[in-house]
Amino acid sequence: MPIFNIPGRGRVQLPDGYTQEEYALAVSKLSGADQYQPEFSFGQKALAPISRTLQNIGTSITKEIPAMGLAAIGQDEAARGLMEEAKQRYAETERTSPRMYQSSEDVTGPLSALGFGYERIAES
Repeated sequence: MPIFNIPGRGRVQLPDGYTQEEYALAVSKLSGADQYQPEFSFGQKALAPISRTLQNIGTSITKEIPAMGLAAIGQDEAARGLMEEAKQRYAETERTSPRMYQSSEDVTGPLSALGFGYERIAES
């Protein structure tokens, strides 16, 4: 399924099979100002990048490191299974806790630049 980066919403997955015009219409509807606007408290905004980082570290420890160990001893199928689970868990984390600023192009002024910088530093 194609994924689109919608300003103010982050990454949105749309179903396969749409024509180019249908995708354009869906994206324009989703990016409208009167559409969905998530509201978060200051604490939720401040803790989101840290939480996302901790979830990703947990996935690395519980899925990727064991997969490397299994691959080292020749258990390639089991390693592939764990890596697929890790990939799914990373996608779930991105879907449930998306970045506020997908790229530097989302920065619109000094305050959003501070937010972008904080988000990147907190994820490090």
